[in-house]
This record gives sequence, structure tokens and C-alpha cells, in this order.
Amino acid sequence: MNNLLGGIIGYQLYRLGASITHHKKVKIKSLVGNLAIPLLMGLIFVGMNIVYAQQEFGHLAINAYTKSNMSDVHVSTSLELSSLPTVAPVYRKIIKNDGVEDLLQQKLGFSELSEQVYSGDREILLKDKAGFQYTLFISSEGNWSLKENNYTPGQTSFSGKESMIVKAKAMMDDFGILPQDAEMTVMETGEFEWNLQDSPNLNTDYWTGDILLDLKQDGSVSSLEYNLHKHQFKREVNILSPAEVYERIKNGDFPQIKYNALVNEEDLVIKQGDQLDIKLIELSYMYDTKGFYQPIYKISGKYNGNDWFTLIQARQ
Repeated sequence: MNNLLGGIIGYQLYRLGASITHHKKVKIKSLVGNLAIPLLMGLIFVGMNIVYAQQEFGHLAINAYTKSNMSDVHVSTSLELSSLPTVAPVYRKIIKNDGVEDLLQQKLGFSELSEQVYSGDREILLKDKAGFQYTLFISSEGNWSLKENNYTPGQTSFSGKESMIVKAKAMMDDFGILPQDAEMTVMETGEFEWNLQDSPNLNTDYWTGDILLDLKQDGSVSSLEYNLHKHQFKREVNILSPAEVYERIKNGDFPQIKYNALVNEEDLVIKQGDQLDIKLIELSYMYDTKGFYQPIYKISGKYNGNDWFTLIQARQ
């Protein structure tokens, strides 16, 4: 569709240019006739962007689907489905990775050698005081990672485990990048992990994600991965009840998701005689195109005897 519209607009502009060249002047009739479609498409595009900008929330990828024909399809469940109205919180993902390189230069004595920027991501080459080079990757999604260029995982010796734990804790305290409720775990590889589980359904801000730290034998950093981000509570929204979700399934108002690499596209087309048994309806979350963390429903069960699931927007 995009190629077709681009071809039409290009052809109209070509005709306008050819008319001007042939007549040595701009004819109003030719100008209006050839610019009508490009101007119309431009106005539609601008209008769509204005409408999108005025929407409180963004779009969910799971909403782009074609409704299934459920005629003579047997849908069943043994679940007791509540029809009571309910609400769920919506959050916004807060991205804050400004000043990461300044922090590392200040705390670890790094100096910057070069920087590359592509598609909003940054890759910075750093060097420590001993001359070892590191690569700092800062993602536009908010996470970042620091790795020595000759990095080998699990360089921490278990013989000096306790002293390394002390060094790891002291280093993270000095960095000041850990939420207060983050707890440290020593992994089998010798790396140190601070993990915060995703905790939606709280009407307050919260942190989620993890930090991974690997130290050399001398206690210096060999790698540091920061995957924490903050979910800022936006507000509660009315959501579908489980009974309403089940009705949507019966009406074919849901996306068919390719849940297995071995599944063919034609196997996902619901047809007469198919059987769909719903085993579980649970609330989950997904990011939209504006960075909001919206409630969705994950529905799982058996489709013609095979494991099956789909995702439906929960917000009404």
C-alpha cells in the first residue's frame, strides 16, 4: 500500500514538472490537478498524527489483527468467570540514561576514545588508567552495558568469594544506581546480580529489572549490565472482566499468535469444526507505542488438542 501511494504521488509530481517544462509556465488547472492527491494524502497523514498525539495512550501491537469467523467453532471452558467490573493500573516507562559515561569516568577513571551513534543507540569506546579498553553501549530503550573488550564471563574466583562480595557491594553503593529494595545474588558463574521482579497492580511507582556485575581477580570491573527501569504510576483504568474476555473469544475478536516456530500460518486459521478449550485467563502487561505499560489478558488453553494462547487488550 505504501509503495502504491508513493508511486501515485511520484507520478502526479512528475506530470506537474513535465507540464511546467512543456508550457514554460505554471498552469493553475495542471497545478491543482496534479497536487490534489499529494495534498490530500499529506492532510490525512497530518490528521492521523494529530489524532495519535491527542490520544492518552499509544497503540498495542496485539490490536492489529483480522477478526476470526467462529461459525460452527466449539468454544468451551470450565472456568468460573467473573462478570464484575474491575480496574487495573497503567504505568509509564521512565527512561533515564543521561550521564552514564560521566558516572563511569568519575567512578572508574575512564577516558573516552570515540563514540558512534546509530538509530538512537550510542556505542562509546573507553579506556581505563591501565590502558584496558571497554565498550559502553547505551540503548535508546534505557538499558546500558559496559564490557571490557577482552571480556570473559565468570572471572571472579570462588576462593576469594567473600572479599569479592564486599567489593561488589561497595562498588554499587558508590555508583548510587541501586534502588533500596534490590537484593544481591551470587550466580554460579561468579557474577553478581541485583534483581527486582515486575510488580504491577500497585498504585505507586516501582522499579523492575536487573543489574549484572562481573569483577576481575583484582576487584576491577570486567562487565556491568544495567537493565533497571522505573514504572511511573499513571492512573487506574477500567478493564474487561474475565466473562467479557471469554465472549470476545467466542466472537473471534482476538489475534491468532504464532506461538511455535513449527506452526504454519494456515494452522492458525480458525475454521468450522475446530475446538477451542480455554484453560486460563490471567492479567499481564505490555508496552504500547508511547511507552505506557498497559494491562492485557493472556488467554491460554487447547486448540484442537494443541497448546494455544492469545493476548487481548484489557483496557476498555
